[in-house]
Amino acid sequence: ADDGAAGEAVCALEVNPLDPRRLLCGVRRGALRVLDLQPGGGATVVCRLGATVAAAATAGGDGDGDGGGGGAAAAGLSCAAWSPSLAYKQVVAGYDDGTLVVYSLRNPNAPNATLAVNPYAHGPRRPLRAMRWAAAAAADGGGARPALFVVGGTAREQDPDGLVVLKGEGLKERAMVAPPDGTVLGFGLAGGAELLPNGAPALASTVVVLTSAAELLRYDVGALGRAPSAAPHGREMATAKAHRPLVCVSLAAAGGGGRRPLRVLLAVVTPHAPPGDAASAA
Repeated sequence: ADDGAAGEAVCALEVNPLDPRRLLCGVRRGALRVLDLQPGGGATVVCRLGATVAAAATAGGDGDGDGGGGGAAAAGLSCAAWSPSLAYKQVVAGYDDGTLVVYSLRNPNAPNATLAVNPYAHGPRRPLRAMRWAAAAAADGGGARPALFVVGGTAREQDPDGLVVLKGEGLKERAMVAPPDGTVLGFGLAGGAELLPNGAPALASTVVVLTSAAELLRYDVGALGRAPSAAPHGREMATAKAHRPLVCVSLAAAGGGGRRPLRVLLAVVTPHAPPGDAASAA
C-alpha cells in the first residue's frame, strides 16, 4: 500500500523485547507498522500506528505540532521504539516537529498521549533524531525507573541541541546533555550488571555521547540536572588534529554478569584543513 514515503529510508527497526516475532518498522516520513515475522521468511502487517504524511494531509492534518495525532504524523516520522509500559505493548514515536507520540497496540489508530521534550518551551522544535529506553535512578531516590533518552526535540530558540533524559511519572522529570562543541550524533548507555529485555542497562549510570566535533564524551547520568550539562565527566578520545583522519571507538560494559557484553560507538571523521593551509593539506 502507498504510505506517501516512496524512496524514503527506514528510520526505526526493533524486535519486540518480549515477543521476537513482532517487529516494529518505521519509514522516514512514512508508515509505522508492527509486523509478524513468519517462520521460514516473510511477514504480515499486524497493525499500522497513526497516520502517514499523505494520509494526514488527506485528513486535513496541518503538521503544526499542536499536540494532535494528525499534526504529529504530518510532520514526518523520524524515530520510534518499543516502550516498556504494559509489557512492551506500547510504542513511542518521534517526529520532525519534535513531538513524541505514544501508541498502544490495543488501539493503534489513535495516540494514547502526546508529549514534548520541553513542555514549557514555545515556538518550533528540533526534529527527534534518536531514542532509547533504559532505566535510571529517580530523583526521589526511589530506585531505578524507566527513562527515555532522546536526541533532539528541544526548542530552537530556547534550548541547546543535545540529548535529553525523560523519566519519572509521565516522563515529566528532565535532564539534559549539551556538548561544549558540536551537536549530538549518537549515544551509548552503560552501567550495572543487569539488562532490561531490550538490552539496555537496568540502571544506566553512564552515557557516552558522540558529537559532530568528532569527540566521544562521557557523562554521569546521576549527576545530570534540569540545567543543560556541557562539561563532560570524561573524554574517550580527543578531537582530531587538522587534516588527519580519525577513527573514534568506545567500548563500554553494559552489564550481563560474567560474559560482559560491550556496547560500541564508532565514528570515522576527516577534518578539513584550516584556512590558508591548502598546500600542506595537498
